[in-house]
Amino acid sequence: MAKRKLPLGSRIFIEHPTPSRTVYRVWLSAKFLGPGMAPERRGFASLDAARAWIDERWAELHPLQAEAVAAELSPLQIADAKAALAKLSGRASLVEAAFFWESQHAAGESKTVAEAIAALYADRLDAGLSRRHCLELKAKLARLLRGHEKKSLSALTAEELRITVDGKDAKGKAPSQSQRVKRLRYFSVLAEFSKKQGWLTRNPAEAITRPRVVRGRPEILTVPQCRALLLAAKKQRPDLLPALALKLFAGLRNDEMALAKWEDLKADTLRVQRTKTGRPRSVSVEPALLRWLPSKRPKTGPIFAARPAFKARVWAWLEELAKLENLAGAKIPQNALRHSYGTYLHQKLKDTARTAFEMGNSPAVVAASYADAVSDRDAAAFWALAPDSRD
Repeated sequence: MAKRKLPLGSRIFIEHPTPSRTVYRVWLSAKFLGPGMAPERRGFASLDAARAWIDERWAELHPLQAEAVAAELSPLQIADAKAALAKLSGRASLVEAAFFWESQHAAGESKTVAEAIAALYADRLDAGLSRRHCLELKAKLARLLRGHEKKSLSALTAEELRITVDGKDAKGKAPSQSQRVKRLRYFSVLAEFSKKQGWLTRNPAEAITRPRVVRGRPEILTVPQCRALLLAAKKQRPDLLPALALKLFAGLRNDEMALAKWEDLKADTLRVQRTKTGRPRSVSVEPALLRWLPSKRPKTGPIFAARPAFKARVWAWLEELAKLENLAGAKIPQNALRHSYGTYLHQKLKDTARTAFEMGNSPAVVAASYADAVSDRDAAAFWALAPDSRD
């Protein structure tokens, strides 16, 4: 028989009463039998019989552990059971701890945090979401759960999650309330996916009180600022004017604009092929957009005439926009061009659902961010902007 380690509290002694006879004596202590139990001794003619009796007694005294061995539980599942026992130590019996573990742990296989994140990434890609969106989600989860990669997902406690959510960033700065909420939201995406896969029965984020976040209005450009920016592009950087018009009058995100092509632009719609969710959408072409585009437009090719690859093109646009700011003397807050579009469009349409459809956002986000933020007069002036308009 192959050599294997005996359970704690059991030993086998070899005796030779006569030259032709060998006795294998088994000794079981209280560590094996349990507190207060008298030691047991027994002799056997063979080593196999001695070990078989130890296994038999161990199965009688420790049925749950024996069942775990018979079921060939993985090291992660055993670690989960140990965590449950340690958590309830002194407050529950072995049977109660077993029921607790069963309620917390998925019935199927166990997954590490790293394995669950990788599976979520693959699932989102298969669902048709953009690669960029999936990579961002994967990176944010990996950064949030750094240090827990090898731990079983089901063994991650609410307290451990709270500590990671409250952790400082790379610059040593504590997270804001809004950042805490986002971190909990990202983890919940992973937890809900894992619950559907049978790897988790309870989301530990549910035990953490989410901070209350008071959201302010996003910063937008005034009509005079929009006019100054457009005229500066028309006079000094006409190569940037089409891209700027797409941002202001179609509300495209930076990466959407960087990949927009002239063949996607029709008389009344602009087809956005690359979106945040990976699903193409159509944006209504407003007359204001057409007024700022060249009368003789190419039939094909990128609207933003930058040659670098996709990721570099976004940075190229941001660099060019910074130069345009200096020419126009107008400071542009982050995402202010898209926020301006959403604000002025909502005031024009007075329709939250329609505005959300045009922007590729949810109605809740649109209502909270853009509703009633400007006057009807300002909205009318924005949509009347033209190359030949005057102050």
